[in-house]
Amino acid sequence: MGRKKVPKQNADSLRVWRDDHRIQLLAWLDFCLEQGLDFDKTIVDHLKFQTGKDFTARQIRDKLRGEWARDGDHRLSRATLRSKGTKGLAKLDDTVRKKIQEILCDLRASEGRYALRNRASRERGWSRAKSTVSRSTRSNVSGPDSSKDKAVAEAASPVSGLNW
Repeated sequence: MGRKKVPKQNADSLRVWRDDHRIQLLAWLDFCLEQGLDFDKTIVDHLKFQTGKDFTARQIRDKLRGEWARDGDHRLSRATLRSKGTKGLAKLDDTVRKKIQEILCDLRASEGRYALRNRASRERGWSRAKSTVSRSTRSNVSGPDSSKDKAVAEAASPVSGLNW
């Protein structure tokens, strides 16, 4: 009896990152920098929403490192990618830059979807809605709302996330 042949998988089925995934990742990085969103806390959900694929924080971190290794301006530190976005990728192809700009335009057009995720609201744990209770008295109030405020504050606390 011979061994059962296992069909070979093609290279595309083994690849984790397709070009459109990569472009979504880089566009989201630029959008987060532009809008003051927390990239580390939002990228996994964004990629799931846009690509339908689950990526781990490690896969994302490794991909960003690879992008820097391939296209980054190595006279600067790798942290430049986090502070400048794709502007720090000096060797990035012009067609990729154009696709990133198209996605950024779409993201800006649907900005309302991300409005409550801005940095100021997350850091304070408050929405932009006008409150009838002042902040100073709200912190002294105990009751059902105070546990909700604690949950919001915990959710807004910094996470080590994608340290790279």
